[in-house]
Amino acid sequence: MEESYGLKDILISMGMVDAFDVTMSDYSGMSQANDLFLSAVVHKAFVERSLERGLEKELERELERRLERGVEKELERELERRLERGLEKELERELERRLERGLERTREGTREETREELERRLERGLEETQRELER
Repeated sequence: MEESYGLKDILISMGMVDAFDVTMSDYSGMSQANDLFLSAVVHKAFVERSLERGLEKELERELERRLERGVEKELERELERRLERGLEKELERELERRLERGLERTREGTREETREELERRLERGLEETQRELER
């Protein structure tokens, strides 16, 4: 697709008159001859788009985006799985440590209770023996 637009009339209507008049224009910075002026201003646009190439490029970009998102999602899922497995293993280890500590405390408590019970029995036995002796 190609288009050309003459802008001379539009620019003159906007007040840019001197640039198009040989007696009024001043382009001395570009030429010492002082005979330069604008005869026309043209805006030309050219657009070429191959529908097939454009669709191919768009499909490639979309495929890349989907692959990137898919890879990112897969990586996120794998990271979550690893974190969950790590947390599960850590929780299992912590439970095992607590169970072991609890069992040790129970054993110590049982030993302590047993010693206290023996001391009580011994004390009672001594008291009974003393009462019998006193009779």
